[in-house]
Amino acid sequence: MLNEDAIWLDLAPDEGAPASLQGPQVATATDLATGIFGYSGRIRWSFGYTHALWVDSSGQWQEGDLIDCNAKVQVQIGADQFTELFDGNPNTVLGNPAAYAGQSNLPLMILSSGGTDSVTTADAVGLYLPENECNVKQTVGWNEMTGEQVYSQDRRGRVVISGNHRACGNPATKLLWRDPAELLPDVRSENDQTNLTIRIISLGMLNPENAPEGAIERFRLDVRILFGTPAEILAAVGELEAGLASQSVDCEVDPTCPE
Repeated sequence: MLNEDAIWLDLAPDEGAPASLQGPQVATATDLATGIFGYSGRIRWSFGYTHALWVDSSGQWQEGDLIDCNAKVQVQIGADQFTELFDGNPNTVLGNPAAYAGQSNLPLMILSSGGTDSVTTADAVGLYLPENECNVKQTVGWNEMTGEQVYSQDRRGRVVISGNHRACGNPATKLLWRDPAELLPDVRSENDQTNLTIRIISLGMLNPENAPEGAIERFRLDVRILFGTPAEILAAVGELEAGLASQSVDCEVDPTCPE
């Protein structure tokens, strides 16, 4: 059902839209209004990733600890977009920014075995969301007959990356790790985990009946997983960021829809 209190005034902004989508495309009950898309990874709590690290907008390391059960550290990446397209307070669909630990212009969060005082020595894993063609124009109109891309748009309202400690001792959320019997037998049945999640809160996508003729809308996402110390991960991201302007990237995959 369409939530009448959470309707964007235009699911397809004019920039990058074909002629048939110029002007307001108000969400209907059959459209995906306020799509929340994400990528998430889970790590055993026993592996020791107890801190979430990020680099703030001034370039300084920041941290939040995940020691307590259900602790969550959320960081907003960049600024909100398209807030003028919401009739009312956009935070009712984007979320309450007061709940965030901070803001960053670098789309990276790291789970680390140590805090900001051990960025050169701690074990860490990070998720990085490059600002390349795949992610900047993540909403694509795809012609189901020809397989061609007919348009692509940026419909991101807000991007949030978070780390959290969850499933603490709850047997209902026990994880199945599928390890060989001889691998870490003492923790094979543990269910505590550390999560690292990217969430992209989008204007949404149009039902094929409301999209341009022959087009089906889809969402694409390019996420990089990096390992090392926090300092090594940040250095690698710096190299990737420096190469964004000249880096070619293939965003497309072969369609898998049955004929």
